[in-house]
Amino acid sequence: MNKNTPRTFILDGAEYTVLKHIITRNFWEFYILSEADEYGQCLAYVLGAENELGNIHLPEIMPHVISVTEDFTDVLPPSGTVWKDEVGEAA
Repeated sequence: MNKNTPRTFILDGAEYTVLKHIITRNFWEFYILSEADEYGQCLAYVLGAENELGNIHLPEIMPHVISVTEDFTDVLPPSGTVWKDEVGEAA
Protein backbone atom coordinates (compact mmCIF):
# COMPACT_ATOMS: atom_id res chain seq x y z
CA MET A 1 0.00 0.00 0.00
CA ASN A 2 1.29 3.43 -0.97
CA LYS A 3 1.62 5.68 2.12
CA ASN A 4 -0.79 8.36 0.85
CA THR A 5 -3.31 6.05 -0.78
CA PRO A 6 -6.82 6.48 0.65
CA ARG A 7 -8.13 3.40 2.47
CA THR A 8 -11.63 2.02 2.51
CA PHE A 9 -13.41 0.63 5.56
CA ILE A 10 -16.57 -1.46 5.67
CA LEU A 11 -19.38 -0.51 8.05
CA ASP A 12 -22.69 -2.41 8.02
CA GLY A 13 -21.98 -3.64 4.50
CA ALA A 14 -21.28 -0.15 3.10
CA GLU A 15 -17.84 1.00 1.96
CA TYR A 16 -16.33 4.38 2.92
CA THR A 17 -13.05 5.71 1.54
CA VAL A 18 -10.94 7.69 4.01
CA LEU A 19 -8.98 10.65 2.62
CA LYS A 20 -7.55 11.93 5.94
CA HIS A 21 -7.38 10.91 9.58
CA ILE A 22 -7.59 13.63 12.24
CA ILE A 23 -7.23 13.37 16.03
CA THR A 24 -8.25 16.22 18.31
CA ARG A 25 -6.83 16.94 21.75
CA ASN A 26 -9.82 15.27 23.41
CA PHE A 27 -8.81 12.16 21.38
CA TRP A 28 -11.83 12.14 19.12
CA GLU A 29 -10.97 10.63 15.76
CA PHE A 30 -12.27 12.00 12.46
CA TYR A 31 -12.09 9.80 9.37
CA ILE A 32 -12.53 12.37 6.59
CA LEU A 33 -14.53 10.88 3.71
CA SER A 34 -14.85 13.84 1.32
CA GLU A 35 -13.06 17.01 0.37
CA ALA A 36 -14.31 20.10 2.20
CA ASP A 37 -16.65 22.36 0.27
CA GLU A 38 -16.27 26.14 0.03
CA TYR A 39 -17.78 26.48 3.52
CA GLY A 40 -15.45 23.96 5.18
CA GLN A 41 -18.09 21.21 5.40
CA CYS A 42 -17.14 17.60 4.67
CA LEU A 43 -18.40 14.10 5.32
CA ALA A 44 -16.69 12.24 8.16
CA TYR A 45 -17.02 9.20 10.36
CA VAL A 46 -16.40 10.42 13.91
CA LEU A 47 -15.34 8.38 16.93
CA GLY A 48 -16.24 10.52 19.92
CA ALA A 49 -18.94 10.39 22.56
CA GLU A 50 -20.80 8.35 19.92
CA ASN A 51 -19.64 6.87 16.63
CA GLU A 52 -21.39 8.87 13.94
CA LEU A 53 -21.38 9.37 10.19
CA GLY A 54 -22.24 12.90 9.11
CA ASN A 55 -21.13 16.33 7.99
CA ILE A 56 -18.60 18.27 10.04
CA HIS A 57 -17.31 21.83 9.84
CA LEU A 58 -13.52 21.55 9.58
CA PRO A 59 -12.74 25.15 10.67
CA GLU A 60 -14.54 24.39 13.96
CA ILE A 61 -12.28 21.46 14.86
CA MET A 62 -8.95 22.65 13.41
CA PRO A 63 -7.92 24.71 16.49
CA HIS A 64 -8.18 21.48 18.53
CA VAL A 65 -6.27 19.15 16.18
CA ILE A 66 -3.14 17.37 17.42
CA SER A 67 -2.67 15.04 14.43
CA VAL A 68 -3.57 15.05 10.73
CA THR A 69 -2.37 12.38 8.33
CA GLU A 70 -2.96 10.99 4.89
CA ASP A 71 -0.49 8.17 5.62
CA PHE A 72 -2.64 5.23 6.72
CA THR A 73 0.27 2.86 7.38
CA ASP A 74 -0.31 2.89 11.16
CA VAL A 75 -3.94 4.06 11.29
CA LEU A 76 -6.41 1.50 12.57
CA PRO A 77 -9.87 1.34 11.00
CA PRO A 78 -12.72 2.88 12.99
CA SER A 79 -13.92 0.79 15.93
CA GLY A 80 -16.33 -1.91 14.77
CA THR A 81 -15.11 -1.80 11.15
CA VAL A 82 -12.39 -3.38 9.03
CA TRP A 83 -10.15 -2.09 6.27
CA LYS A 84 -11.44 -3.51 2.98
CA ASP A 85 -7.93 -4.52 1.91
CA GLU A 86 -7.53 -6.63 5.06
CA VAL A 87 -10.76 -8.64 4.75
CA GLY A 88 -9.90 -12.30 4.57
CA GLU A 89 -6.32 -11.88 5.82
CA ALA A 90 -5.19 -14.26 8.56
CA ALA A 91 -5.08 -12.72 12.01
